Amino acid sequence: MQELLKRFEAEGRNVYSATVINNGVAETKFFKDYEINPSAVCLRNIYSVAKAFTVTAVGFLYDEGKIRPTDTLRDIYGKLPDGTDPKWYDVTVHNFLSHETGYLHGYDLDCQNLRDFTDKDDWFEFLLSHPIEGTPGVDHAYTDMNFYGLSCIVTKITGRPLQDYMRDKFFNPAKFREWAWSADPMGRALGGTALYVSTADMAKLGLLWLQRGKWEGKQILSEEWIDWALQNKYELKPCDGDPLVVAKGGMFGQELRIDYRRQRVIAFESYW
Repeated sequence: MQELLKRFEAEGRNVYSATVINNGVAETKFFKDYEINPSAVCLRNIYSVAKAFTVTAVGFLYDEGKIRPTDTLRDIYGKLPDGTDPKWYDVTVHNFLSHETGYLHGYDLDCQNLRDFTDKDDWFEFLLSHPIEGTPGVDHAYTDMNFYGLSCIVTKITGRPLQDYMRDKFFNPAKFREWAWSADPMGRALGGTALYVSTADMAKLGLLWLQRGKWEGKQILSEEWIDWALQNKYELKPCDGDPLVVAKGGMFGQELRIDYRRQRVIAFESYW
């Protein structure tokens, strides 16, 4: 924690809170408004760090034998809504996870209100109505809409919104204190952003991955999925030039870092 505090000071970061889990022991430091009343935990948007949670949800489904990276929208949905660009039928789960759907002009759900662009309540139908201008599996374009698509896929397969699925698969078993996930007009989590959690709870996802899918001694996420996701760089990617340190960042300075070399997790929320 002291090393982290020195880093914040050197970089001039406006940090709200930080959690470090070092060899299984968690420590949380509160800053600014937290210092007024630390017992009143203020949840903050972790922005794109939410994508790492969605990758985990897909992993749970993979372990249940309900989804494969090679599954296409044709496999999952059968028939897509009228007006869908036919290219969407052959887009795979892996393409969504890798931002290689070929959909090159996505919307930033952190900054844009899709109500300004469509009268549809079903934003997935709105997404599918957009033409795929690139080549799936080849052309890369980072967009929240890919992970919103994954949220819709999870809902299609489970019959439940992503946020409810993750509540039962991880949030409750890991004893998250409080959380919220912004949803579309149909009640489906945005998937790629707008997950509100504390740093203490954000760090628990890192601990799950650090422990190779084990939680309290029980394997709840397979090592097979963790290896596949890390190999394919599904959001958690090597940083600091060290392949044994992976991280996912979010807009305005959110970060979840997993250090396999030092057996350490770092999570912080900031605005800078």
